[in-house]
Parts: sequence; structure tokens; C-alpha cells
Amino acid sequence: MRLSKNAHAKNNYKIIPLIGMFLLCILMTYSLFIGFANEDKTWQVYSLNLFILLIFVVWTMLYSSFSMFFMSSSFWMAVTILFYFVLKSIEQVNFQGRDDLLMPLFAVIVFVFFYTIGYFITPGMRLNKNINVKINWSKMYLYCLISFFVLKGASFLAFALLSSGAETALEVIAETQNMGMAYLFRIFMVSNVAFYILLFRYYSSGEFKRTVLILTLCMFVDLVLNASRSGIILLFFVHLYFRHKYIKPVPIGLLFCLFPILVFVVSFFGYVRDIGIGNLSVYWDAFKMMSDDIDIVFVLFMARMDVLPLVADAMKLYAKGDIHTLWGGSYIYSFMHFIPRGLWLDKPPLTAAYVTSIVRPELFADGVNIYPSIILEAFINFIWIGVGIVGLIVGFFCKKFDDFFNSGNVLYVVWCMFFFTFPMGLVNEGLHSNYFANMIYLSFIMYLFFIGAKKVNAIKIIKV
Repeated sequence: MRLSKNAHAKNNYKIIPLIGMFLLCILMTYSLFIGFANEDKTWQVYSLNLFILLIFVVWTMLYSSFSMFFMSSSFWMAVTILFYFVLKSIEQVNFQGRDDLLMPLFAVIVFVFFYTIGYFITPGMRLNKNINVKINWSKMYLYCLISFFVLKGASFLAFALLSSGAETALEVIAETQNMGMAYLFRIFMVSNVAFYILLFRYYSSGEFKRTVLILTLCMFVDLVLNASRSGIILLFFVHLYFRHKYIKPVPIGLLFCLFPILVFVVSFFGYVRDIGIGNLSVYWDAFKMMSDDIDIVFVLFMARMDVLPLVADAMKLYAKGDIHTLWGGSYIYSFMHFIPRGLWLDKPPLTAAYVTSIVRPELFADGVNIYPSIILEAFINFIWIGVGIVGLIVGFFCKKFDDFFNSGNVLYVVWCMFFFTFPMGLVNEGLHSNYFANMIYLSFIMYLFFIGAKKVNAIKIIKV
């Protein structure tokens, strides 16, 4: 049987990553040899970081072009590892003098190596061509517009009533998220679904330009007043992604130019969240302080990257026996997270709570949990084999996520937009976390949203 040209192209494309991986494996081995031949732990940390960066290069080869890699699941994985582990390790070695980072960085290498294998061996997903989605855009427009403003208005009233005395972000969270109503408040996030649907339509066909601009401004003002640094950055990248996907590819040089601005946004809003949200005088004072001392922006930014120090300290305590092997408990309890603690008095704590209570007891006493990362979670459940297996599994799901995102189906694309930076949150928080529980819960809420759209004849699913 003769293969078509496309089939030959696919076969040839499969060879490219293999050749690239082989050459990079040689460079990786050389970097490790040079690094560990030197007894200086700083050089060893740099050699491990170089190994990780070379794996990032391999990830770009898993895609047909860099344009496809940009803002894919592997792109966000690389961003997560780069900031929370690579750059943080350099800061810790050079400014904090830490010499206990080799084991956590090696765990990162095991994880990303098996992630690469898991992603590479996962076959592409074939969408069901027997199901056709028809959208009545005039009705969908009205349905999304009403849903957006009703939910945003309800959200504003609910937060105003229940957190009227709160000033900082932590106080707002204490008033609204720790009263048994955390999932109730997340219903308001469905307004984002309505926004993403209209955004998709605008960038893919040019419709609803004025409406999209108004909704974007509404969301931006809301995010600024709530000092939501992640929300502001996400809003920007969502627009950037759609422009990159449907209008014109974004040059990589633009990302490097935007990097200082994004660092400032994270530092600035992270700082004001701890002082007083929605207070313009606090915002202005913080801006003047950072303008006068630009170094504090870097200090605040790196202070937010607190995963690696926790992982390093946790691994030392694990070796001493202070942290016990969970033998899969994190993964079992992750599917029972929805059960209220009032009904299950002995409900096990999240992995973040368990680790923080032992490694950072003073912060835990103040109600703070530090993300342990999916890497540490895998390690304290099944030691090194767990890190490798979890890397494989995450690679599998990232491949499937990319297939959904690139399908062009509005339902799949909007669902992926809801978890746009996947797997960043999952890698930071772990499986037994609020992030994983939110993915399940919000997917269900989104399903109800589309059921409502079907009821008003805004959407029809036709089986061919």
C-alpha cells in the first residue's frame, strides 16, 4: 500500500523529535558531567538547570512549529518550571546561599523527562465527526450577554455583603471562601464562559467587536479593583492567544519585551493585595515606592516563587521521617475532596496543608498553605517511581488538552480557555488540591451553562 504525501510528512515529522532528542541527550550528558566534575554546588545547580532548559528545547520539537508550541500546555509547563524552579534555584544559590537544592532539581528532571515521553507517545485524538455543533449566534450573543452581566452583578453584591469589613485579599478569602461557600462563589465564574464564547466569535469571524471591548474593560476594572494579578495577566494572554491563533502569529521577541511589565504586575498587585484592595491611595503609594526602588520589584517577584524552598525543606524532613510516605493517599482523597468537612470530621487535609503544617508551621497557624507542587506530592506518595509515573500521566493529559484546544470546536475551545494555563495550576498545587477539585466542579457548571444555551435554542448538537 502506498502512503500519501501527508502520511510521509507525518512519518518524517516523527523522526525530527527523535533526532533532536538524541543530540540534546548528548548535550545534557555533557552538561551534567561538567557540572558534577566540579565540587562547587553552585556549578552543579547550574548544570541541572541547563539540563532542564535543554528539555524545554525538546518540547518545542513535539509540535509542528513554534507557533503551535506557543501557549500550549507544554509552553505553560515550561513557564512554571522556569520560574518556580530554575530561576528560583539561581536566586536561592546566589543570594540565599542554599546548598540543598540538588535533590529537588533532580526530581524536576525526572518529572520533565517522563513528561516528555508521556507527551510524545500519546497518540493524537480523533474527534467524533458524527457529532456536529450548530450555533445560532444571534441567540448565543443575547444568552451570553445576559449571563455575563447578571452573574457579574450577583458576584459584586455577594462579595459586597459578605466581605464588607475586609480590606486585604486574605481577609476577603477568609470571609467568602472559608465559610462553606467556596463552591457557591465559583458559580459566578461562569460569566467567564460567556465572555470566552463572544471572544472566540470575535477573533474567528470579526463579529461583536464593540461588545467584546466593553466586556474586556468591565473585567479589567473588576480585576484591578480586586488586585487580581493572575486575572489581569490571564485576561491579557487570552486576547494574545486568540490573536495569535486566528489573526497573526505573535513574534517571540514580543514576549521578551513584555516580560518586565508582567513581572511588575505580579509584584505590584501581589503587594497591594496584602495592604488594601480597591483603595486607590494604596495603589498610588505602592506605585511610587516601586518606582523609587526598582530592585524591590524583583525581590517581591521572587518571594512569590516559594515552591522550591518548601520542596527542598520537605525532602530533608522526609528523609528524617518527619513527613511520612502517603502511599497514594493524596490521589485517593483527591476524588473525595467535594465532601464537606462538616460531614466528614476526619477528612484528610490537602497535600499543601499537610506539608505546610510540618515544614512551615508558623505560616500554617496563620491560615497560609504553600503549594507543594505535583512533584513533591508524587515523591511523598511513591518516592522516585511516583515522580516518573506522574510525569508520564501529566504528559498524556497535556497532549489530549492540546488536541481539544486545537480542534476548532467552540465547545472544546471554550472549555480549554477556562483552564487556559493548564497544567500550571496542577503542577504547582498537586492533584489533591483545590485546583483539581475546581476543574471537575467548573466543568460541571460549564456543562449546565451549555444546557441552558440548548434550552434557548442558542446551540444544537446534531448527530450525523
